[in-house]
Amino acid sequence: MYTEDVNSPPGSVSQVRFCTDRLFRFAKERNVSVFLSGHITKTGSVAGPKALEHIVDVVLYLEGERTSGLRVLRAYKNRFGPADEVAFFKMEERGLAPIEDPAVFFASPGERPKVGVAYGSTVKGSLRIVVEIQSLVNFTYYPVPVRHSVGYEHKRLAIVLAILEKILKLKLGKMDVYLKVEGGLSVEDPYADMAVMASVISSLKGIPLDNEAVFVGEISLSGDFKSPPDLDLRVAEAKRLGFKRVYAPVKEVSGSVLPVKDARGLLEVIEDHLVL
Repeated sequence: MYTEDVNSPPGSVSQVRFCTDRLFRFAKERNVSVFLSGHITKTGSVAGPKALEHIVDVVLYLEGERTSGLRVLRAYKNRFGPADEVAFFKMEERGLAPIEDPAVFFASPGERPKVGVAYGSTVKGSLRIVVEIQSLVNFTYYPVPVRHSVGYEHKRLAIVLAILEKILKLKLGKMDVYLKVEGGLSVEDPYADMAVMASVISSLKGIPLDNEAVFVGEISLSGDFKSPPDLDLRVAEAKRLGFKRVYAPVKEVSGSVLPVKDARGLLEVIEDHLVL
């Protein structure tokens, strides 16, 4: 899109700013909604020096993985409302269909305990979502072990593995570690660390995890867990989905919330569940 009123090539900053400003004024004068589609760079951001984003009222990103039918609509800027809301869609034969209850779509209590499968809690906008985290830890004959993560930040996974080796003395130097968040969801919430750690320990030791429990807590470099400020909301969401227990760094047992203060305590919980 370009206008001959500006003496610059299409796609230039001047053209983008001038055309967007005209459409902006048209929308305000006529009281109508105007949707603009901007170019996206390889990193996933709007191309150009933010000229388009500064003028418009709302900036929306429709994101999705190539191998997954899941699509997430995010509001990164909103002059007239919250900018942290998200909407979930799934790609079907007729196009995009809204996911009415995303929590049920991503995780529900398993029929039986499984090795390497843990349930964690994350936040997407105003939604608290329980996610299924899967791990596979396997011995490797190659000199450099593989560290592969899908849906969870690689750097955070490296921290979790370092804590397991340093504090719990678990030998991972000759182990490939594969981690996946089920459903194609990307988890950026640090309070999913406990679930990731539980999943890796379970796969390494071959111990099935509690399939009716959700693990919530952020790991520190000292091996201690930190509780989220919205723990009550996460517990309520876990109960709604049918989970009976929530492990979190609380001082004492409170209803269905059970205390896990640090990495050693998490290891004890996993080993005790094997005995039960």
